[in-house]
Order: sequence, then C-alpha cells, then structure tokens
Amino acid sequence: MFEGGQTKLYKLFPKRGFRNTKDATPMVPINIGSLQDYVDMGRLDVNKELTLKDLVDAGMTKTSSVKHGIKLLAKGKERLKTPLRLKVSRASQDAIEAMEAVGGEITTVHYNRLALRLLLRPHKFQEPFPRQAKPPPKLMPYYTSWKNRGYLSPQAQMKKLLSEKPELEAILEEKFGENNIVAKDGK
Repeated sequence: MFEGGQTKLYKLFPKRGFRNTKDATPMVPINIGSLQDYVDMGRLDVNKELTLKDLVDAGMTKTSSVKHGIKLLAKGKERLKTPLRLKVSRASQDAIEAMEAVGGEITTVHYNRLALRLLLRPHKFQEPFPRQAKPPPKLMPYYTSWKNRGYLSPQAQMKKLLSEKPELEAILEEKFGENNIVAKDGK
C-alpha cells in the first residue's frame, strides 16, 4: 500500500522477540498411546527393534515431515501394555519410565540430515553407505547420558557389546564378580 512518501507503518515499530529459525530442530512428536494403538492394529512388529523407518512405514507420520527426527512423548502411557524396543531421536523422561515399566527399551540416537535420509530412503543410496556422524558438541551431553538412554552412554555401549558377544558376560562376572561394569538392569 502506498503511503505518500512517509515512512511505512511496519517500519515505525521495532522488531521484538527472538526467532531461532537457524538452530531450531523441530521433532515430530509421537505418543506412547499411539504406539500401542498401532501395535494393536498389527502395523508394528513387536519382535524386532523399531527404528524411525518402521514408524514411518506403519503410517504414524510421513517421510517428508521428519526433518530432524522423532520425539517420543508419554501421552497415553496408561494404555501401554506391550514391551517395545525403540530407537528414536529423543524421548521424554516419562516416556522412558513408562516403556521400561512394561519391560520395553528405548535408545535415543542422533541422526544428522544425511543419516536421516539414509535411514528413511535407503533406495536412494548406493554402497558404500556413508557412516553415521557423531552429534555436535552442543548435543553430546544428551546422547552420552544414561538418564536420556543415549546411545553413546557407557551403559548403552556395554549393553550393545554384551548383546553382540554374550561370552563376555561370563568373563566380566569372573573378573569383577557381581559388581561388574553393567548391572543386570543396565544401571
């Protein structure tokens, strides 16, 4: 709208607030109650570890809407009765507690843009696949914390090692006794 040479109205007022568009990482929220609904419908396989790709393939969200990952939230935790093994980008503390209360397991894994594309659209890549990048220093404390069930925490690393090589558990018990590096419950 032409204002006759005077300063435009929108330029008269100062900019207020803070816009964090460059560093914002909006995650797609998925609730635990929705997971149980999809298990009850038979869309999720409870016998394997579920990744972001499995959640997208089940129809919980679209591939194009997952820009920075999926965050698991605890809404509907009273309906959860099936133990699941999940690998998600983030998870709330209530969601972690609810999943572990029914015998499930959550691991939070960092996916950069390339790793997320590789996970969700593997048909667009050729061998050799690119390696998964480590989180940036700003996110490293989140993924190295066992409280958040980060995949880089020492407890998660030891659990993974013992699941791949079960003969190490006998060696650890022989050497350290019951006070070994990882207790039976992973704490």
